[in-house]
Amino acid sequence: MAVNLGQINNDELQVLIKSSTDKKKKMEYAHELAERIWQSDTSQALVLFRDSMLIAQDLREDEREFTFLHGQAKCLLLLSQYEDALNLYLRCLPYYERIQNWKKREEALNGIGTVYYEVGVYDRALEYYKRSLEVAVREGNLLGQARTSNNLGLIFIQLECFAEAKSFFIKCLNKCDALGMEEGKLYPLQNLVDVCLRLGEYKEAESYITIVSEKNAFTKNPVIELSIMCQRAALLEHVGKVTDSFILYESALKIAEGTGNRYNECRVAIQFGVALYRSDRKDTALELIKRAEKIATELNSNKLLVQIFTELTEMYESLGKFENALLYHKKAVAIDKSASIFEAKRIVRGLDKERFLSEWDLSPRECQILSLLLDGKATKDIATELCLSSRTVENHTYRIFKRMHVSSRNEAITLFYAM
Repeated sequence: MAVNLGQINNDELQVLIKSSTDKKKKMEYAHELAERIWQSDTSQALVLFRDSMLIAQDLREDEREFTFLHGQAKCLLLLSQYEDALNLYLRCLPYYERIQNWKKREEALNGIGTVYYEVGVYDRALEYYKRSLEVAVREGNLLGQARTSNNLGLIFIQLECFAEAKSFFIKCLNKCDALGMEEGKLYPLQNLVDVCLRLGEYKEAESYITIVSEKNAFTKNPVIELSIMCQRAALLEHVGKVTDSFILYESALKIAEGTGNRYNECRVAIQFGVALYRSDRKDTALELIKRAEKIATELNSNKLLVQIFTELTEMYESLGKFENALLYHKKAVAIDKSASIFEAKRIVRGLDKERFLSEWDLSPRECQILSLLLDGKATKDIATELCLSSRTVENHTYRIFKRMHVSSRNEAITLFYAM
Protein backbone atom coordinates (compact mmCIF):
# COMPACT_ATOMS: atom_id res chain seq x y z
CA MET A 1 0.00 0.00 0.00
CA ALA A 2 1.42 3.41 -1.02
CA VAL A 3 2.17 5.89 1.75
CA ASN A 4 1.40 9.57 1.26
CA LEU A 5 4.52 11.10 2.78
CA GLY A 6 2.96 14.56 2.88
CA GLN A 7 0.38 13.35 5.38
CA ILE A 8 2.68 11.77 7.99
CA ASN A 9 4.79 13.49 10.63
CA ASN A 10 8.47 13.03 11.43
CA ASP A 11 7.93 10.52 14.26
CA GLU A 12 5.84 8.33 11.95
CA LEU A 13 8.58 8.55 9.31
CA GLN A 14 11.12 7.33 11.88
CA VAL A 15 8.92 4.31 12.55
CA LEU A 16 8.59 3.57 8.82
CA ILE A 17 12.37 3.80 8.35
CA LYS A 18 13.02 1.31 11.16
CA SER A 19 10.26 -1.13 10.23
CA SER A 20 10.52 -1.19 6.43
CA THR A 21 12.15 -4.25 4.87
CA ASP A 22 11.92 -2.84 1.35
CA LYS A 23 15.23 -1.10 0.63
CA LYS A 24 13.79 1.30 -1.89
CA LYS A 25 11.00 2.43 0.43
CA LYS A 26 13.40 2.72 3.35
CA MET A 27 15.59 4.95 1.19
CA GLU A 28 12.62 7.16 0.23
CA TYR A 29 11.48 7.51 3.86
CA ALA A 30 15.00 8.38 5.03
CA HIS A 31 15.41 10.92 2.23
CA GLU A 32 12.10 12.58 3.04
CA LEU A 33 12.98 12.91 6.72
CA ALA A 34 16.51 14.15 5.96
CA GLU A 35 15.17 16.92 3.73
CA ARG A 36 12.73 17.97 6.44
CA ILE A 37 15.24 18.17 9.29
CA TRP A 38 18.60 19.03 7.70
CA GLN A 39 18.53 22.61 9.01
CA SER A 40 17.08 21.85 12.46
CA ASP A 41 18.78 18.50 13.24
CA THR A 42 21.73 18.54 10.88
CA SER A 43 23.71 15.67 12.43
CA GLN A 44 20.75 13.29 12.24
CA ALA A 45 20.02 14.39 8.65
CA LEU A 46 23.65 13.66 7.73
CA VAL A 47 23.26 10.07 9.00
CA LEU A 48 20.02 9.66 7.02
CA PHE A 49 21.61 10.98 3.81
CA ARG A 50 24.55 8.58 4.27
CA ASP A 51 22.28 5.60 4.91
CA SER A 52 20.22 6.51 1.85
CA MET A 53 23.36 6.78 -0.27
CA LEU A 54 24.50 3.28 0.74
CA ILE A 55 21.12 1.86 -0.30
CA ALA A 56 21.27 3.77 -3.61
CA GLN A 57 24.74 2.32 -4.27
CA ASP A 58 23.42 -1.16 -3.51
CA LEU A 59 20.49 -0.61 -5.89
CA ARG A 60 22.84 0.94 -8.50
CA GLU A 61 20.77 4.11 -8.69
CA ASP A 62 23.43 6.63 -9.66
CA GLU A 63 21.23 9.71 -9.74
CA ARG A 64 19.84 9.02 -6.26
CA GLU A 65 23.37 8.33 -5.00
CA PHE A 66 24.52 11.79 -6.07
CA THR A 67 21.35 13.35 -4.64
CA PHE A 68 22.34 11.93 -1.26
CA LEU A 69 25.99 12.95 -1.70
CA HIS A 70 24.72 16.47 -2.31
CA GLY A 71 22.54 16.23 0.80
CA GLN A 72 25.56 15.22 2.86
CA ALA A 73 27.56 18.14 1.47
CA LYS A 74 25.01 20.73 2.56
CA CYS A 75 24.82 19.14 6.04
CA LEU A 76 28.62 19.13 6.38
CA LEU A 77 28.69 22.78 5.33
CA LEU A 78 26.18 23.63 8.04
CA LEU A 79 28.28 21.66 10.56
CA SER A 80 31.39 23.67 9.55
CA GLN A 81 33.13 20.55 8.20
CA TYR A 82 34.29 22.55 5.23
CA GLU A 83 36.90 20.29 3.67
CA ASP A 84 34.56 17.29 3.61
CA ALA A 85 31.73 19.44 2.22
CA LEU A 86 34.01 20.79 -0.52
CA ASN A 87 35.14 17.31 -1.56
CA LEU A 88 31.54 16.08 -1.89
CA TYR A 89 30.43 19.12 -3.89
CA LEU A 90 33.40 18.65 -6.23
CA ARG A 91 32.45 14.99 -6.71
CA CYS A 92 28.93 16.00 -7.70
CA LEU A 93 29.88 18.67 -10.27
CA PRO A 94 31.11 16.45 -13.16
CA TYR A 95 28.15 14.09 -12.72
CA TYR A 96 25.64 16.94 -12.97
CA GLU A 97 27.50 18.18 -16.06
CA ARG A 98 27.31 14.74 -17.65
CA ILE A 99 23.58 14.26 -17.07
CA GLN A 100 22.92 17.98 -17.76
CA ASN A 101 21.16 18.59 -14.46
CA TRP A 102 21.80 22.33 -14.47
CA LYS A 103 19.70 23.11 -11.41
CA LYS A 104 21.77 20.74 -9.26
CA ARG A 105 24.99 21.98 -10.87
CA GLU A 106 24.07 25.56 -9.96
CA GLU A 107 23.38 24.48 -6.36
CA ALA A 108 26.72 22.64 -6.15
CA LEU A 109 28.63 25.65 -7.53
CA ASN A 110 26.85 27.83 -5.00
CA GLY A 111 27.73 25.37 -2.24
CA ILE A 112 31.42 25.45 -3.19
CA GLY A 113 31.31 29.25 -3.21
CA THR A 114 29.82 29.18 0.29
CA VAL A 115 32.56 26.84 1.56
CA TYR A 116 35.20 29.28 0.33
CA TYR A 117 33.24 32.22 1.78
CA GLU A 118 33.06 30.56 5.21
CA VAL A 119 36.82 29.89 5.28
CA GLY A 120 37.63 33.42 4.15
CA VAL A 121 38.97 32.64 0.65
CA TYR A 122 36.93 35.36 -1.01
CA ASP A 123 38.53 35.33 -4.47
CA ARG A 124 37.62 31.64 -4.91
CA ALA A 125 34.15 32.21 -3.45
CA LEU A 126 33.60 35.03 -5.95
CA GLU A 127 34.70 32.78 -8.82
CA TYR A 128 32.25 29.99 -7.94
CA TYR A 129 29.35 32.32 -7.14
CA LYS A 130 29.78 33.97 -10.55
CA ARG A 131 29.77 30.56 -12.24
CA SER A 132 26.65 29.62 -10.27
CA LEU A 133 24.90 32.83 -11.35
CA GLU A 134 25.81 32.24 -15.01
CA VAL A 135 24.13 28.81 -14.91
CA ALA A 136 21.06 30.18 -13.09
CA VAL A 137 20.64 33.04 -15.60
CA ARG A 138 21.14 30.75 -18.61
CA GLU A 139 18.53 28.30 -17.34
CA GLY A 140 16.06 30.97 -16.17
CA ASN A 141 16.35 29.70 -12.59
CA LEU A 142 15.00 32.65 -10.58
CA LEU A 143 15.53 30.97 -7.21
CA GLY A 144 19.16 30.27 -8.05
CA GLN A 145 19.59 33.86 -9.26
CA ALA A 146 18.12 35.22 -6.01
CA ARG A 147 20.28 33.02 -3.79
CA THR A 148 23.52 33.67 -5.67
CA SER A 149 22.89 37.42 -6.02
CA ASN A 150 22.57 37.63 -2.24
CA ASN A 151 25.78 35.63 -1.78
CA LEU A 152 27.66 37.83 -4.25
CA GLY A 153 26.52 40.85 -2.26
CA LEU A 154 28.02 39.30 0.88
CA ILE A 155 31.32 38.73 -0.92
CA PHE A 156 31.46 42.35 -2.08
CA ILE A 157 30.87 43.49 1.51
CA GLN A 158 33.95 41.50 2.55
CA LEU A 159 35.87 43.11 -0.32
CA GLU A 160 34.57 46.54 0.82
CA CYS A 161 32.91 47.16 -2.55
CA PHE A 162 29.69 48.42 -0.97
CA ALA A 163 28.02 49.93 -4.06
CA GLU A 164 28.42 46.59 -5.90
CA ALA A 165 27.12 44.74 -2.85
CA LYS A 166 24.05 46.96 -2.74
CA SER A 167 23.26 46.33 -6.41
CA PHE A 168 23.36 42.55 -5.90
CA PHE A 169 21.09 42.69 -2.83
CA ILE A 170 18.58 44.76 -4.83
CA LYS A 171 18.77 42.16 -7.63
CA CYS A 172 18.05 39.46 -5.06
CA LEU A 173 15.02 41.43 -3.81
CA ASN A 174 13.70 41.75 -7.37
CA LYS A 175 14.01 38.00 -7.95
CA CYS A 176 12.22 37.31 -4.64
CA ASP A 177 9.43 39.64 -5.77
CA ALA A 178 9.14 37.75 -9.06
CA LEU A 179 8.90 34.46 -7.13
CA GLY A 180 6.43 35.83 -4.56
CA MET A 181 8.89 34.95 -1.77
CA GLU A 182 8.02 37.49 0.93
CA GLU A 183 9.91 35.65 3.67
CA GLY A 184 12.93 35.23 1.39
CA LYS A 185 13.24 39.03 1.15
CA LEU A 186 14.20 39.33 4.83
CA TYR A 187 17.86 38.42 4.30
CA PRO A 188 18.70 40.76 1.39
CA LEU A 189 16.79 43.52 3.19
CA GLN A 190 18.94 43.06 6.29
CA ASN A 191 22.06 43.02 4.15
CA LEU A 192 20.93 46.27 2.55
CA VAL A 193 20.76 47.83 6.02
CA ASP A 194 24.42 46.92 6.62
CA VAL A 195 25.50 48.31 3.25
CA CYS A 196 23.56 51.54 3.68
CA LEU A 197 25.13 52.08 7.11
CA ARG A 198 28.58 51.66 5.57
CA LEU A 199 27.69 54.05 2.74
CA GLY A 200 26.35 56.64 5.20
CA GLU A 201 22.83 56.34 3.79
CA TYR A 202 21.15 56.43 7.21
CA LYS A 203 17.60 57.32 6.18
CA GLU A 204 17.57 54.49 3.67
CA ALA A 205 19.00 52.14 6.30
CA GLU A 206 16.24 53.15 8.72
CA SER A 207 13.56 52.50 6.12
CA TYR A 208 14.93 49.00 5.43
CA ILE A 209 15.05 48.25 9.18
CA THR A 210 11.37 49.23 9.44
CA ILE A 211 10.44 46.95 6.51
CA VAL A 212 12.36 44.00 8.00
CA SER A 213 10.77 44.55 11.42
CA GLU A 214 7.27 44.66 9.92
CA LYS A 215 7.85 41.47 7.91
CA ASN A 216 9.39 39.63 10.85
CA ALA A 217 6.37 40.50 13.01
CA PHE A 218 4.59 37.69 11.14
CA THR A 219 7.40 35.12 10.95
CA LYS A 220 8.81 35.88 14.44
CA ASN A 221 12.29 34.60 13.53
CA PRO A 222 14.41 35.12 16.70
CA VAL A 223 17.67 35.30 14.72
CA ILE A 224 16.30 38.09 12.53
CA GLU A 225 14.88 39.88 15.57
CA LEU A 226 18.35 39.85 17.15
CA SER A 227 19.88 41.16 13.95
CA ILE A 228 17.30 43.98 13.82
CA MET A 229 18.31 45.03 17.36
CA CYS A 230 21.99 45.18 16.37
CA GLN A 231 21.23 47.14 13.22
CA ARG A 232 19.12 49.63 15.17
CA ALA A 233 21.98 49.96 17.66
CA ALA A 234 24.46 50.60 14.83
CA LEU A 235 22.15 53.21 13.31
CA LEU A 236 21.77 54.97 16.67
CA GLU A 237 25.55 55.09 17.04
CA HIS A 238 25.99 56.53 13.56
CA VAL A 239 23.50 59.35 14.24
CA GLY A 240 25.18 60.23 17.56
CA LYS A 241 22.83 58.48 20.06
CA VAL A 242 25.67 56.44 21.55
CA THR A 243 24.13 55.74 24.98
CA ASP A 244 20.91 54.41 23.43
CA SER A 245 23.01 52.35 21.04
CA PHE A 246 24.94 50.66 23.87
CA ILE A 247 21.74 49.89 25.80
CA LEU A 248 20.37 48.13 22.73
CA TYR A 249 23.64 46.22 22.12
CA GLU A 250 23.63 45.03 25.75
CA SER A 251 20.06 43.79 25.40
CA ALA A 252 20.93 41.97 22.17
CA LEU A 253 23.95 40.31 23.79
CA LYS A 254 21.87 39.07 26.73
CA ILE A 255 19.25 37.66 24.36
CA ALA A 256 21.94 35.91 22.28
CA GLU A 257 23.44 34.38 25.44
CA GLY A 258 19.99 33.25 26.60
CA THR A 259 19.18 31.43 23.36
CA GLY A 260 22.42 29.43 23.50
CA ASN A 261 23.19 30.32 19.87
CA ARG A 262 26.97 30.77 20.11
CA TYR A 263 27.34 32.00 16.54
CA ASN A 264 24.92 34.86 17.12
CA GLU A 265 26.47 35.61 20.50
CA CYS A 266 29.84 35.92 18.77
CA ARG A 267 28.51 38.25 16.07
CA VAL A 268 26.81 40.54 18.60
CA ALA A 269 29.96 40.60 20.77
CA ILE A 270 32.06 41.69 17.78
CA GLN A 271 29.66 44.46 16.78
CA PHE A 272 29.30 45.71 20.35
CA GLY A 273 33.05 45.53 20.94
CA VAL A 274 33.85 47.59 17.84
CA ALA A 275 31.22 50.18 18.83
CA LEU A 276 32.71 50.43 22.34
CA TYR A 277 36.19 50.91 20.91
CA ARG A 278 35.02 53.73 18.68
CA SER A 279 33.69 55.44 21.82
CA ASP A 280 37.04 55.14 23.65
CA ARG A 281 35.89 52.36 26.00
CA LYS A 282 38.94 50.45 24.86
CA ASP A 283 39.48 47.99 27.74
CA THR A 284 35.86 46.83 27.69
CA ALA A 285 35.97 46.62 23.90
CA LEU A 286 39.10 44.42 23.87
CA GLU A 287 37.62 42.19 26.56
CA LEU A 288 34.48 41.69 24.47
CA ILE A 289 36.38 41.01 21.23
CA LYS A 290 38.62 38.49 23.05
CA ARG A 291 35.44 36.76 24.27
CA ALA A 292 34.23 36.63 20.68
CA GLU A 293 37.60 35.15 19.64
CA LYS A 294 37.14 32.31 22.14
CA ILE A 295 33.63 31.55 20.83
CA ALA A 296 34.72 31.68 17.16
CA THR A 297 37.60 29.29 17.95
CA GLU A 298 35.16 26.86 19.58
CA LEU A 299 32.89 27.12 16.53
CA ASN A 300 35.84 26.69 14.15
CA SER A 301 34.47 29.60 12.12
CA ASN A 302 37.28 31.01 9.98
CA LYS A 303 35.01 33.76 8.69
CA LEU A 304 34.41 35.06 12.22
CA LEU A 305 38.04 34.58 13.21
CA VAL A 306 39.34 36.63 10.26
CA GLN A 307 36.94 39.42 11.21
CA ILE A 308 38.04 39.27 14.86
CA PHE A 309 41.76 39.14 14.04
CA THR A 310 41.38 42.10 11.68
CA GLU A 311 39.58 44.16 14.34
CA LEU A 312 42.19 43.28 16.98
CA THR A 313 45.00 44.17 14.56
CA GLU A 314 43.53 47.63 14.02
CA MET A 315 42.80 48.14 17.72
CA TYR A 316 46.28 47.22 18.91
CA GLU A 317 47.89 49.25 16.15
CA SER A 318 45.92 52.35 17.14
CA LEU A 319 47.00 51.77 20.76
CA GLY A 320 50.64 51.64 19.67
CA LYS A 321 50.90 47.97 20.72
CA PHE A 322 52.54 46.92 17.49
CA GLU A 323 53.76 43.48 18.60
CA ASN A 324 50.18 42.51 19.46
CA ALA A 325 48.95 44.03 16.18
CA LEU A 326 51.50 42.07 14.18
CA LEU A 327 50.59 38.85 16.00
CA TYR A 328 46.91 39.19 15.10
CA HIS A 329 47.70 40.28 11.55
CA LYS A 330 49.70 37.06 11.10
CA LYS A 331 46.76 35.06 12.48
CA ALA A 332 44.44 36.73 9.95
CA VAL A 333 46.87 36.06 7.08
CA ALA A 334 47.17 32.40 8.12
CA ILE A 335 43.45 32.05 7.31
CA ASP A 336 42.93 34.68 4.62
CA LYS A 337 45.94 34.86 2.29
CA SER A 338 44.53 37.99 0.66
CA ALA A 339 45.21 40.09 3.79
CA SER A 340 47.34 43.07 2.82
CA ILE A 341 51.14 42.76 2.94
CA PHE A 342 51.22 46.57 3.11
CA GLU A 343 49.36 46.41 6.41
CA ALA A 344 52.04 44.10 7.80
CA LYS A 345 54.78 46.49 6.63
CA ARG A 346 52.98 49.41 8.25
CA ILE A 347 52.68 47.54 11.56
CA VAL A 348 56.34 46.51 11.47
CA ARG A 349 57.31 50.13 10.79
CA GLY A 350 55.16 51.16 13.76
CA LEU A 351 56.93 48.57 15.90
CA ASP A 352 60.30 49.88 14.68
CA LYS A 353 59.23 53.44 15.49
CA GLU A 354 58.24 52.41 19.02
CA ARG A 355 61.70 50.87 19.57
CA PHE A 356 63.42 53.86 17.95
CA LEU A 357 61.64 56.34 20.23
CA SER A 358 62.64 54.37 23.33
CA GLU A 359 66.34 54.76 22.52
CA TRP A 360 66.62 58.50 23.24
CA ASP A 361 65.34 58.92 26.80
CA LEU A 362 62.56 61.27 25.69
CA SER A 363 59.56 62.48 27.68
CA PRO A 364 56.08 61.25 26.61
CA ARG A 365 55.43 64.63 24.94
CA GLU A 366 58.76 64.54 23.12
CA CYS A 367 57.96 60.99 21.91
CA GLN A 368 54.66 62.25 20.51
CA ILE A 369 56.36 65.10 18.67
CA LEU A 370 59.19 62.94 17.30
CA SER A 371 56.67 60.32 16.11
CA LEU A 372 54.77 62.98 14.18
CA LEU A 373 58.01 64.42 12.79
CA LEU A 374 58.94 60.96 11.49
CA ASP A 375 55.52 60.80 9.80
CA GLY A 376 56.53 63.92 7.86
CA LYS A 377 54.15 66.35 9.59
CA ALA A 378 54.94 70.06 9.65
CA THR A 379 55.46 72.00 12.89
CA LYS A 380 52.17 73.85 12.45
CA ASP A 381 50.23 70.58 11.96
CA ILE A 382 51.88 69.00 15.01
CA ALA A 383 50.98 72.04 17.10
CA THR A 384 47.33 71.81 15.98
CA GLU A 385 47.10 68.05 16.61
CA LEU A 386 48.63 68.27 20.11
CA CYS A 387 46.92 71.58 21.05
CA LEU A 388 50.28 73.36 21.50
CA SER A 389 51.76 76.57 20.16
CA SER A 390 54.19 76.32 17.25
CA ARG A 391 56.88 77.88 19.49
CA THR A 392 56.43 75.09 22.06
CA VAL A 393 56.76 72.43 19.36
CA GLU A 394 59.93 74.14 18.06
CA ASN A 395 61.46 74.15 21.57
CA HIS A 396 60.67 70.45 22.04
CA THR A 397 62.11 69.71 18.59
CA TYR A 398 65.36 71.50 19.45
CA ARG A 399 65.79 69.38 22.62
CA ILE A 400 64.92 66.17 20.75
CA PHE A 401 67.51 66.82 18.03
CA LYS A 402 70.12 67.66 20.66
CA ARG A 403 69.59 64.28 22.38
CA MET A 404 69.74 62.49 19.03
CA HIS A 405 72.88 64.37 17.94
CA VAL A 406 71.22 65.54 14.72
CA SER A 407 70.60 69.04 13.42
CA SER A 408 67.51 68.64 11.21
CA ARG A 409 64.32 66.69 10.60
CA ASN A 410 65.87 65.02 7.52
CA GLU A 411 68.80 63.75 9.60
CA ALA A 412 66.38 62.35 12.19
CA ILE A 413 64.35 60.56 9.48
CA THR A 414 67.53 59.23 7.86
CA LEU A 415 68.65 57.88 11.25
CA PHE A 416 65.27 56.17 11.74
CA TYR A 417 65.29 54.45 8.33
CA ALA A 418 68.91 53.40 8.82
CA MET A 419 67.87 51.19 11.77
